[in-house]
Amino acid sequence: METTDLHEREEKKNLAILGQEAEVAYQMRNLLMVIGGFAIRLARQIQEPKCKEYAEIIVQETKKSEFALNELLKVINGTQTGDIKLPLGKKPF
Repeated sequence: METTDLHEREEKKNLAILGQEAEVAYQMRNLLMVIGGFAIRLARQIQEPKCKEYAEIIVQETKKSEFALNELLKVINGTQTGDIKLPLGKKPF
């Protein structure tokens, strides 16, 4: 009986940790969406080629980060099993 109680407490603790991880991941994703949205607007409006390129890199890297966070959320929520494929690609610089 004592072992069952210990197991239940550990399970509740693990679920609470997963919930906190999910909350952090959602907040990070929201921030990345804001950054990406503004970078898209900048990339459309900037005329100077080098600055435009930098804004487009921010857009690309933000999309990769959003994808990675979505994959993490799938793992946390239990909808993703197995390997996670991240779109790391080439380095921007």
